[in-house]
Amino acid sequence: MICTLQDKKLKVIFSSEGACLLHFENLETGWNAIAQPKLATGVRLLVPFGEYRNNVVDLTACEADRFDCEQDHLIAFWNSVTGNHSGKLNIRVELSVVLKDGELRFFLSLDNESDYVIEEVWYPGIGGIEHKEERPVSSLTMDMCAGFNRSSTGDGFPSVGYWGTDYPQWYKQYPSPSATAPFMLVDRDTEGIYMSSEAVEPISFVFSQEFRPGFSDSKRSRVPCGIEIDGKPCGCVIRCLELPFIVPGAHRKLSPVLYTPYTGSWHKGIDIYKEWRKHNVPA
Repeated sequence: MICTLQDKKLKVIFSSEGACLLHFENLETGWNAIAQPKLATGVRLLVPFGEYRNNVVDLTACEADRFDCEQDHLIAFWNSVTGNHSGKLNIRVELSVVLKDGELRFFLSLDNESDYVIEEVWYPGIGGIEHKEERPVSSLTMDMCAGFNRSSTGDGFPSVGYWGTDYPQWYKQYPSPSATAPFMLVDRDTEGIYMSSEAVEPISFVFSQEFRPGFSDSKRSRVPCGIEIDGKPCGCVIRCLELPFIVPGAHRKLSPVLYTPYTGSWHKGIDIYKEWRKHNVPA
């Protein structure tokens, strides 16, 4: 089942499997950021289990127990989840997504009735951004010198390491010298996407970027163009990650996350953060 939310500025499509975002289109420009929906990502949790630190709950291919879709919002529930090592876990996931005036907000809540700590929550994400040499896309965060920390989603793709990673990948964690504000711009000069945590209290919030299925030339950090290579889906995947450390028996509402397109230079993206900060962060 799919759910389409649309207003005058933005059109998005979600799948009932994992609440994956399949389509993200700026209706003012016609740019759909998701060229390869096969790389769409759903809710993902890290719940260490015994000796298995990397016990991953991935709802990407998991049908929601409830999936209600209206014109401007959707609601999805999973009454329990399954880890790749633990098996079934008594963790309830509730998601609400609201579209208003081109602003797409994600509200995620978790009830942890398992015996284990939920350390990481990955969601939302945009998977399948195509690399085009003639129209490159960059990701920008504010660094400690009030400038931009700019990274490519195509050629020149950065990677935090070689060993132990499935794909070329990097992280920018807020707060840190490379991300002093809780937002990132996915920018292609004349338009882009603003992604941000709207937490007022201090939290640890991370932007993750990876390229699948991998480099075409790892020595020179070159990645393939197009949306498929050798039969495998190809593109950049950008996800948001919060570290809530939800203990057994606890209920937690995560901070809202905002995705919204902008038309114009990166200055338009910065304006969104300036307006939010003016009303939510005291001087």
